[in-house]
Amino acid sequence: MRKRALNSRTTFQNVLSYLILTIILIIFIYPVFVLTNNAFKTNIQFTKNPAGLMQEFYLANIEEAWVTGGIKNHILNTVFIVAFSVISITIVSSLAAYGISKLEGYTKLGTLIYFLFIISIMVPTTSLIIKLYFLMRNLHLLNTHYGIVFAYLGAYVSFPVFLLTGFFRSIPRDL
Repeated sequence: MRKRALNSRTTFQNVLSYLILTIILIIFIYPVFVLTNNAFKTNIQFTKNPAGLMQEFYLANIEEAWVTGGIKNHILNTVFIVAFSVISITIVSSLAAYGISKLEGYTKLGTLIYFLFIISIMVPTTSLIIKLYFLMRNLHLLNTHYGIVFAYLGAYVSFPVFLLTGFFRSIPRDL
């Protein structure tokens, strides 16, 4: 008898959790749906009924945004910045973490460098914006792709070093 009551309680909890997750999903998906729906409407359709569904599939808005708005250049800039940032952060953090993990047991310098990376995780990036601006200005990296990549490298290399150092420590030294 008790087993049946527990079973119905867990079923109710599962249904309730799925209901809450479905509501959260709808809240997050709805703005994307409205944006996509409005992108394919004509100006007349959007003016008459902004919240309604589109009557016909209208691609001129997308073409105008691609040609006139320069979306192609924005997408290419984003791909370039993301690719170089991810590649540089991966290379620098993996090399630093490997070096720290092999130095940490033998010297105090390895431990000091590791703790400096840990401390830099705790510093809010927004508190460094003014100094970063002056540094980028002095290095003539303002309004360049490489300036953004270097800023991302400085801001986001600490956490991967922290994670990868723990991974490299778990590898036996004999390998």
